[in-house]
Amino acid sequence: MYAPGNSGGPGNPMGRYQEQFRNILMKCVKKKQFKDLVKKVYQDAMAGDPTARKILFGRLLGKETQAIEISGIPIKLYDVGSSPENI
Repeated sequence: MYAPGNSGGPGNPMGRYQEQFRNILMKCVKKKQFKDLVKKVYQDAMAGDPTARKILFGRLLGKETQAIEISGIPIKLYDVGSSPENI
């Protein structure tokens, strides 16, 4: 894959910065505070807050994929069993 002695590059240049920021955040926010925050997001989501729902589902299920809208292109649907001659 890579030539001997070549590690393939520096990787994510922001990775070290993000790790430092995450470590600082972890030291500042206690577990109880974090649990309270999660409960608040859950309560807001259950109360109908769309932003809270997006945050909650994004963390539980992963980010949704972007939908692709195709318009202006006529599409014919065929039976799976159709032969090319009948199309």
